[in-house]
This record gives sequence, structure tokens and C-alpha cells, in this order.
Amino acid sequence: LEGGVPLVVSRFESMSSATVGLALRLDGIPRELLRYVSLLPTLMTQVGVIENGKPVPYEEMSERMRNEILSLDAGSSTNPRTDRVELLVRGSGLGAAEAARAVNWMGLVLLHPDWRPENLPRIRDVVDQQLSSLRNAMQGSEESWVQDPATAYRMQTDPVFLAADS
Repeated sequence: LEGGVPLVVSRFESMSSATVGLALRLDGIPRELLRYVSLLPTLMTQVGVIENGKPVPYEEMSERMRNEILSLDAGSSTNPRTDRVELLVRGSGLGAAEAARAVNWMGLVLLHPDWRPENLPRIRDVVDQQLSSLRNAMQGSEESWVQDPATAYRMQTDPVFLAADS
């Protein structure tokens, strides 16, 4: 792409679905904003969006995505070996038209999340749910959390990695 941004395209003639992913490096985030990195994927995908200047509440957004696309998700992607920390947004669709709608939804959650003051009740609910999930992480199976402390210890000098993945 322009500016030397790498692009990977894979085509399989027998496939009927498409997945589009966008990985954005997080190593340029200022230190004072790192506290928000772990919440960013959730705040993008679970609070609603602004579409054509009109707020679309999360419930409507969720219902529309269920009807219009195969999937949309956001999360952090980390690799301690390559020292990469990225925000990863993926959308999938069955067929070209649905895949194009998934790309449109990706643009909405990336560029137009509903972070207006009027939506603060929903934002607070999402933050509270995320905090509760984090506080209860060790209540789940050990397999789901036991690697995190060891990785955090190894990566303790990398604040971006810790903000995104620990």
C-alpha cells in the first residue's frame, strides 16, 4: 500500500467467505494513554457507533451485525519474540457483498465509535463489565490465565505490551 504498508492477500477458489483484518501497531501510543489500551477493543465494539451522523446504540448495532455480516471482532495481538503489539480488527462475510459490509463495520468501529457524553451510561457499563472480568480472571481455569504472569514478568520493561496483554 502507499507509504510502504505491507498488504497480504490470499485467495482460495473454493472458499465462499472472506475475512479482512487490519493490524495497527500500538508502539506509538504516549505513555499517559497506555491505561486505555486494554479497554480499546471493547470500547470500539460494544458501545455503539455513529453512522452518517446518527448514533446507533449497541443493541441495534449488534442486531444489525448479526443480520448483515458473519463476524466482527477487535482485540490486541502481541508477540514477545518479535516485540510487536497491535490492535487487531477483523471482519468476515459470506460472499463479496457481505465481506464489503464487514469492512464498512470495521470502519465504523475504528473511526466512529459512540464515545459521546450522552452515551456515558453504556460506556460505564462496558468498563464495569471489563473490570469485573479482569478481577475474576483467576476464578476461571488455570489454563486461561497461568501464562499471563510469567509473560508479564518477562516483558516487564515493555509498557505497551503490559498495557495491551497483561
